Amino acid sequence: MPRRLAEHGVCLVCGSENPHGFGLTWYLDDEGRVLARFAFQQAQQGPPGHVHGGALAAVLDEAMGAAAWAAGYPVLAAEIRVRYIKPVPLYRPVTVEARILRVEARKVYTEGRILLEEGTEATTAQGLFIQAPHLFKNQPIKRWQPLDENIPLPWNQTLPSKPASSQERT
Repeated sequence: MPRRLAEHGVCLVCGSENPHGFGLTWYLDDEGRVLARFAFQQAQQGPPGHVHGGALAAVLDEAMGAAAWAAGYPVLAAEIRVRYIKPVPLYRPVTVEARILRVEARKVYTEGRILLEEGTEATTAQGLFIQAPHLFKNQPIKRWQPLDENIPLPWNQTLPSKPASSQERT
């Protein structure tokens, strides 16, 4: 059963201590995939009504890094290649998935994707992360380990809706 990962302090993507953060909650499934479900908000807008490509890349960077950390690899991103397939609308549920492809010495190769509500791939990414434990001396790896609780994925949760002040005029 998927388990919730501990949150990450001031992280832009998942940190509860960042007032400008995206607010994602990560889950780790039994296959080692990191998952989240959420809706991008107006603060992440790029083209009108759609998500900025940098916000999509940031989420995939964090998801792929979280997959490595949850497997016990203290990493930093060295290279991320993002492919934008379909525009991602604001205020609509998306699912993020990431996993490790392989590990070669200090290199951790990953992949991730963002799926639209109906399951269509909107954005994909491949990442190369480098293990750098010396940079995380004061950050125990266990911060990214799953919490003890086994809880169902919140795929049926109510996500934030479009604010009334930003509704399109008819």
